[in-house]
Amino acid sequence: MKGPHARRKPDADETEVADRFIVAWRDLFGRAEAGESWAVHHLVWSVCYGVELLQQVARSNRPNLVDALRYFARNRETWPLMRSPHPSFDLSDKETAQILQNIQLGENLPFLLGKEARTKHDKFTEIVIDLISQVQSVARTYQVYNDPKCLFVGKRKRLPRWAKGAARLRPLRKESADLWWPYVRILFHKKFPNPNEDPTLRAIVKKKGSPGVINSAIRDQVRQKIRSLARK
Repeated sequence: MKGPHARRKPDADETEVADRFIVAWRDLFGRAEAGESWAVHHLVWSVCYGVELLQQVARSNRPNLVDALRYFARNRETWPLMRSPHPSFDLSDKETAQILQNIQLGENLPFLLGKEARTKHDKFTEIVIDLISQVQSVARTYQVYNDPKCLFVGKRKRLPRWAKGAARLRPLRKESADLWWPYVRILFHKKFPNPNEDPTLRAIVKKKGSPGVINSAIRDQVRQKIRSLARK
């Protein structure tokens, strides 16, 4: 990433520390998933302590740290927060909103979050949001792989042939929604080769007809949903 929101490239020592952390963290996750209780214990401790630290950073007046959170938060739909049924240990709705606003959660997402999103998140909407997010993820990954100034740690995954085209897309807005449709359609067809056979998708089309007619109507609904989710 370039521009005012670009991260400083870590030096050799920082990269070495990050590499060791990633290896250790993956090992801990693997052992926890395998059912090793000591790994679960350390995972819970690490995550809880880490989330509490993130909340402190989000409330701080240290621009360099808040910017580090925003680098990730701007491209995420969700953010970890510590919650409790006891009001003395819980965040109020106002405090939660202030934290999410301060870290600019979802600012770079191609669709809207919160009260600004003028659509309910039913199952169909979630399907379309997931497809849009996958297109953006492929585009961002392609950009990272091909930017010599961007640090990438880990094993590179194979990207689809359309990744380069997706990386050139303009941000998803009302006027650019149709440009996103060909890429969303590729993923939609791969996941739902016969949309009329999926109960959620079939329910959004009231008309009757052949499978081809129904499938065409469903794809039109997906395309319209992309437009409704896009920012102005």
